[in-house]
Amino acid sequence: MGIIKDIVDIVVPRVQKRMEEEGLDIKEALNKELREMGYIQKDDKVEEKLE
Repeated sequence: MGIIKDIVDIVVPRVQKRMEEEGLDIKEALNKELREMGYIQKDDKVEEKLE
């Protein structure tokens, strides 16, 4: 449950802010934020699907 709470409480507001400030779409902003927080790593297969 901790990961879901992190996404709701921390990631979503950061993604919204990133979208406004950097002009990114939701997919790009979410991918960047999750990567920076360590939920997605370079060797994860999820990264290939998102890009």
